[in-house]
Amino acid sequence: MELHVHHTWRPDHLNWRQRPDAQYWQNSMRNYHVNTLGWEDIGQHVTLTPDGKFITGRSFGRQPASIKGYNSINGGIPFMVEMLGNFDIGNDKFEGSQKASILKLAKWFDDRGKYIRFHRENASKTCPGTGIDKAQFMREVRGQISSGDGEPNNNTSTVLKIGSRGTEVRYLQMNLNGLGYKGVSIDGIYGAGTADAVRRFQAAYGLSTDGIAGPNTLNKMNSIIRGLQSNLNKLGYNVGSIDGVFGNSTKNAVIAFQRDNGFTADGIPGKNTFSKIEEAIKNKDSNNNKLYRVQTGAFSNKGNAQKLVNELKSKGYDAIIVKDGGLYKVQTGAFSKRGSGDNLVAQLKKDGFEAIVL
Repeated sequence: MELHVHHTWRPDHLNWRQRPDAQYWQNSMRNYHVNTLGWEDIGQHVTLTPDGKFITGRSFGRQPASIKGYNSINGGIPFMVEMLGNFDIGNDKFEGSQKASILKLAKWFDDRGKYIRFHRENASKTCPGTGIDKAQFMREVRGQISSGDGEPNNNTSTVLKIGSRGTEVRYLQMNLNGLGYKGVSIDGIYGAGTADAVRRFQAAYGLSTDGIAGPNTLNKMNSIIRGLQSNLNKLGYNVGSIDGVFGNSTKNAVIAFQRDNGFTADGIPGKNTFSKIEEAIKNKDSNNNKLYRVQTGAFSNKGNAQKLVNELKSKGYDAIIVKDGGLYKVQTGAFSKRGSGDNLVAQLKKDGFEAIVL
């Protein structure tokens, strides 16, 4: 028996924070697997929620819908776990109770000589996420390093310099690129290009320009990006987790903000973009700006609303049911800018859904 490790991608941690109900999300996945994909049951044996708890799915004695060609190995069946979240770099953080629980589960298998298989090892996917390094994961399972390694450092004593390698270097490179410091390859190797970009960042913020990313440099960069992410979320531009990592979700949120405010939409938060974000936050705090909600349907029957939610999710949209009086309303987003809501409506209509901005 092997352990097969996956992430759900959707639902993610934002969905969980909106509705921290394990049974709800398990049922939602089961409905999608059975009614949309045509499987006989939910694919996984267990789902691991962000609070570190497991909820059972498919019977343990049955083959999972895990990895094509690996659902039966030498006459035995693997055990499949889906971690609720999107652990691709720049999205949900792999940490806390959820991380501790998967490490314990993996240790149980590893102690018995069983192989731990990531989905991406045998499929053209990133699952269980580019933010989880397999070699580092196994070192943590075996207690060779602290389980804190492999997460982006938010209050760190780490020192990264030429010759350093690994996940922390990749996070640094992503952040430098995201902030507009060009000439950095995101390869996890701290070379001359990374050192030069670090020096430019240090000079811009009055730090010692030694090209070494030590505690002062890393904490300053983390503070800037977390502040940016927090403000964008407050303004209705969803970046997901406020994790100090400038990934695709953060870049896309910056692009949306720039487009709505008449800037060049390059995803790089320059001086003018930062100033406009700060201005928007001040206006929001003083005026309590309205949220524009995108609605895709309203039903008297909750089952019909759930069918629409499942269909939206199958197309990659986040969707929730909001009960309002005697109606079950399906909503797919809330924005501080009407333009952002209109953009989502246009995309939904392109995909065949009816939608309005409220």
